[in-house]
Amino acid sequence: MARGGAALALVLVSLFSARPAAAAGTNLVGTFALTAGACPSGGATGTYFRMVQPSGTVANGPFVSNGDSTCSDKTYTLLSPGSDGGVITGGYQAAPSPAFDGQGNSLANKIVVPAVFFGVRFGLSTDQTDRQTHTAVPPLSVQADGGKLTGDLRAWEATWNKQDFNQGAPKPDGSMPKLTTAPHGTYDASTGAFVLEWTSTISGGPFNDFTGSWHLAGTFRPAGSAPASAPAAQQTTKAKSSAAAASAKAGSTATTQAASGQAATADTTAPATDDAAQSTGPVKTIGAVARKGWKPPAWLIVLTAIVGVGAALALLLPIRRPTPNATTE
Repeated sequence: MARGGAALALVLVSLFSARPAAAAGTNLVGTFALTAGACPSGGATGTYFRMVQPSGTVANGPFVSNGDSTCSDKTYTLLSPGSDGGVITGGYQAAPSPAFDGQGNSLANKIVVPAVFFGVRFGLSTDQTDRQTHTAVPPLSVQADGGKLTGDLRAWEATWNKQDFNQGAPKPDGSMPKLTTAPHGTYDASTGAFVLEWTSTISGGPFNDFTGSWHLAGTFRPAGSAPASAPAAQQTTKAKSSAAAASAKAGSTATTQAASGQAATADTTAPATDDAAQSTGPVKTIGAVARKGWKPPAWLIVLTAIVGVGAALALLLPIRRPTPNATTE
């Protein structure tokens, strides 16, 4: 009986160990292309930022009012995609050097276009070494599982007025102080549409204990996929190539062959229009020469002119003819 129980236990262990592990979320590596923020009525849509005052809550505020906001509700600061089109995961989007201009405006414009906040522009970056805490941090990572998003955004940095503010979640040391919340959101794998949110409490500086509330929205594009503007770029390249080919064709001209008044005829296999530049069939050019041909020397031009004048005078002068009374010897 004991042997039978042991055998049964071994079978059960084998069955459970053979069960596949729970599927982990899909790591989304690529560009989270951002939709520019807008405030059609009261609140905001798209990509935007708010700041919670130290005494407030993420749900109810109170929020800091930004006098430079373009919304009727000044607690919303709208953001628009930067030179990279949005947020890149699996790599860094470092702040430039220098990171600020003479007035303290941020020059970090890869993620978003620097937005005005209390008269000074702030930008966003992700750096291998956090600019505020000088701690090494991994690049941003976002995972999707069943239409839900999670991630590690500890490298997220805001630069404003010659100061650096880590706005990641978790913080560079892995902690989640005060109102800091982990990244969360939604993702539609069929369209790439996403919404990603998180909050991060500021530690140190003039905004100590204030909390940044971030709302990103847009479309995810996997790494290696062609941007939406690629077809237009390809058409532009094709147009430039066609223009260059047409220009080269115009730079040469077919010469005629002198043969008893008969003009030289072009090869009938060559197209007669500008489409010849894009034809892949056999194209022949007979007697093609550059427009800039042989230039006669000055002395030849003068001599030709003298001969021409002499010929004209000879035609104009009367010709003396013999009279009937004249006798010949």
